[in-house]
Amino acid sequence: MLRLRHLLCQLRMFSSNYSNREVLTDYHYTPFDDNDQGPRTSLSRLNDQMLECQQIGIGSISKYGFRLYDGQFLYGPIAIFPKAVLSWRVLTPDDITPESVHFFAMLEPKLDVLVVGPGDRQHVDPVRRRIAPFLSEHKIGLEIMHSEEAAMLFNMLNIEYRCVAAALYPPDDLLVTTNDQVRLMNMYGKPLAERMDMGSDIDDKLRLAKKRCANICRKVKRREWINCKLRDF
Repeated sequence: MLRLRHLLCQLRMFSSNYSNREVLTDYHYTPFDDNDQGPRTSLSRLNDQMLECQQIGIGSISKYGFRLYDGQFLYGPIAIFPKAVLSWRVLTPDDITPESVHFFAMLEPKLDVLVVGPGDRQHVDPVRRRIAPFLSEHKIGLEIMHSEEAAMLFNMLNIEYRCVAAALYPPDDLLVTTNDQVRLMNMYGKPLAERMDMGSDIDDKLRLAKKRCANICRKVKRREWINCKLRDF
């Protein structure tokens, strides 16, 4: 699996050597595979509602990429919108710079918020320091967190029909549990068990995420984006 990850990174690096390369490109779908795992924060509860509304949603996440609710897998970093998704050409979290998110500032209508998931938790603060001034200059709200939480937040804002986009990088450190595997199978119509304890912290995490989503929506309405300002690091 590590060799596959290394190969994909090499392919992205090879393709990025062209002088006329773009940050965002088309992506390729792949069939369902058992290697990708659903986030522990239980994204599957929004599955039916998002499919019914024909909204794009992230159903699971792995070290190699992201799987949509319709079962199609996208390799590598992605830029995801309410009804479209593109390949996001960043080789590492260190490549997440103002240039790599400049496209989001060119969109019309203007985004209310850009959700950024730079992979693992340790990349959050360095990436925030690099891109927060740029997004603040363009009056775009920024929500940045590790990619598992970022995927769930995007889904929740999307189902509320907010003008939102997300830039997500696959995490390198992803702990997979038995409950994750069961939830993934149930999500795609392959139940392994009718009932199973998913952990007492799942509901708490979902409630906290919904509360954060509600706060974001209120800020969007009032245009009070505190998180666009630079913090003292």
